[in-house]
Amino acid sequence: MRIITSLTDQPADRPVLSEIGRLATGFTDQGQNGVEFPRSTDYFVVRSEFAEPFNQLLGEKPASLSILFISDDPNFSCNERLEIRDHKGNLFAYGDGATFYFFDVDSKTYSKICTVEKHPDIMNQTVTHLRKGLIHNKAKTIKWQDVLYLRFMIRDFPVLGYWQYVTHAKKTTIPALRDTFDGCLKTFGTVTKIPFLLRVKKVRSNNPGDCVQFPVVQLLPMISMEEGYRLSGRPSSILSELEEPSVSLLESPHSDPV
Repeated sequence: MRIITSLTDQPADRPVLSEIGRLATGFTDQGQNGVEFPRSTDYFVVRSEFAEPFNQLLGEKPASLSILFISDDPNFSCNERLEIRDHKGNLFAYGDGATFYFFDVDSKTYSKICTVEKHPDIMNQTVTHLRKGLIHNKAKTIKWQDVLYLRFMIRDFPVLGYWQYVTHAKKTTIPALRDTFDGCLKTFGTVTKIPFLLRVKKVRSNNPGDCVQFPVVQLLPMISMEEGYRLSGRPSSILSELEEPSVSLLESPHSDPV
């Protein structure tokens, strides 16, 4: 799914593999007064029953992972959407900015479909509905949020299944992951044949007087342009153009004398 794309997005054609773990770039810490607060990290935090083989393969604080995608469908592998949750943290609805899917109590599925075309103010109406009766501190946390779900396999991991990384960083990590994924898919026609490196590093805010550091996750295709075309089976004419030697100015018979 892509935010504000079209009304014709189809449900993901999911590969027949199970989720075996989740990764994060932070954890919940506890202060001396007992109050919990989030703490960001410059490494991936594993949340899985397979944490032991994960740590054996990659170490306890890996800052980079060699990964592979198992589907070319963005709805599965790199799914960006808008979400809103109630005051208990339950997912109430999600969508792409044009079409929204609301939870149906009777069927226990997100089968209630609403479009902005028919209900232009549906996003504001949803916020108002969920904030009703809540105190101010609770109410202000109810809002639509950008979310991106990245699903992939870790290379050489001894258990067959996919991992999931979720981010809400709409100005940094979300565009970084989405644009790289979409760019490779558009250029090569596939992402499943390309090895990637998923890397996290902390960067400093550019805002004046702000010394806050935060993690940014990057997706790096570990392949040359030529090899990418070969693996994806793109037309040989494209490779010929890429491999055609350029004519040096010094070797050109039409170059001006020095």
